[in-house]
Order: sequence, then C-alpha cells, then structure tokens
Amino acid sequence: MPELIAYLKANPDKVSFGSAGVGTSQHLAGELFQQMTGTKMVHVPYKGSSQMLTDLLSGQIDLAFDNVPLLLPQVKTGQLAMLATATPKRAAFDPEVPAVAEFLPGFEAVAWHGFLVPAGTPKPIVEKLSAEIRAFMQQPDTVQKMAELGAAAVAVDSEPFAAYIASETARWKKVIEAADIKLE
Repeated sequence: MPELIAYLKANPDKVSFGSAGVGTSQHLAGELFQQMTGTKMVHVPYKGSSQMLTDLLSGQIDLAFDNVPLLLPQVKTGQLAMLATATPKRAAFDPEVPAVAEFLPGFEAVAWHGFLVPAGTPKPIVEKLSAEIRAFMQQPDTVQKMAELGAAAVAVDSEPFAAYIASETARWKKVIEAADIKLE
C-alpha cells in the first residue's frame, strides 16, 4: 500500500480505478482514498461489477474498489491480488491482508446491508423483527457462511442502526461534495 500511494503521488491521473458505477459505494471508496492520500486516479465507472471485473482481470483497468465477496473467488485462485481491505482492521477471512487503515488511519469504506420497514411501523413489530434478525445473524451457520464470503454477520437494534445510517450519510455526503460527484 505505501508503494501504491507513492506511485500514485508521483504519477497523477496515470492509474485507472474501476467501480460498479458513479456514486456507488465502490466509487466513493476510491474517492475517499484519493482524498485521504492526496492522489488522483482516473475513475472508470461501469454498470455493475461484472464488466469491471472482466476489465480488471484483462488489464484494461489498473485497480478496483469492490466488495470482497465478489472478488474473493479470483483472489483465492490467484487471478487477483488483494492489496488491502477497507475495513477498520484486518479481515478474518485472511489476516495476512492488511487494512488500508494501517497506512491511512481512519480509512473505512465498508458495504453494509440492513432491513428497513416503512416509517410509522408500530414499535412492537419493529422490535420483534429486530429480535428475529439478530437471532438469525448470531447463528453459527450464518456467522460461518458470512465469514467464508469475506463478510461479517452483525446485528444491531433499530435505533443504533438508524444512528449509523445517519452518520454514514453525513460522512459520505462530505466525500461526494469534495469530489463534486454528480449522478449521470
């Protein structure tokens, strides 16, 4: 990672990075990386990860920011090299792969998924759904399967999740504004 950052600083706009499209989490991860390192790469947006992966494997683009479960099969076969993860700490699926945060303190760009219900859903229903989801996410089979995919099984109650969504929205809004990203 330090060598990549040094190379990017010495060669602005000479390295391309692919993402699943303008404004996607992958694109924003690349923009955050550039903002935190003071580097400049050429963003190549795709309509999803499939074509981006094909172009990455064939050398049409230099690097990519994407979700681990999508790239892990190619990493395991040696077709791709994972330089680092965007998680705050090294990932359990391969503790040998460093986290970007080891070189850029504070860097984090993780994809997350959640269950949402319409506003105004009665609290007892929200609490029941939350308890069932939490129980499912804590099952050993779920934890193991998620780990095999390079993901983490995490469950939080609705109020902390709402706070997390609000903080993520504010954090990524700053990245979007600094990069002047406009949806096409």
